[in-house]
Amino acid sequence: MTVTGVVTQFPSTKSEQDDFVERLINEVTCGYGDPLRIEVQMANIEQVVKKYRSDPRIKECVLREAEKYGQKSFDEHHATFQIKETSSYNYDEAGHPRYNLVCGEIKRLNEERKELESIMRAQRNTWVYVDTETGEASDVCPLCRESSTIVSVTIKK
Repeated sequence: MTVTGVVTQFPSTKSEQDDFVERLINEVTCGYGDPLRIEVQMANIEQVVKKYRSDPRIKECVLREAEKYGQKSFDEHHATFQIKETSSYNYDEAGHPRYNLVCGEIKRLNEERKELESIMRAQRNTWVYVDTETGEASDVCPLCRESSTIVSVTIKK
């Protein structure tokens, strides 16, 4: 079977997706599939899809094929395709002084926030914070830590 043949075996509609996912979950939770192996395969599929869809050659190939339909919007293969322009702006090179000032302030504030978060994470008890500009003192409670246990997957080369 070709690679494209394998891909065409995957769901083609939202209802087929839902059915596929439910069947996969049921098989894994009932012990018919190795959860770790399936997790690796799902992680691989995610990465394959991301790499495939972001490749400029594929974007060009899909656009050429869609243009053959002679319409901006058409239905094919249980999906609606739309040919449309997308655009983005490069604000950094505009030379707007106020914009550059605001961006610099945001960057500075983000760095200050990270520093404050680091200090707050280190505190184990209620402590007093004194604002150096106003002299105002505030009681600061220790952070409530929320956590969950997960399994992280790293695909080897």
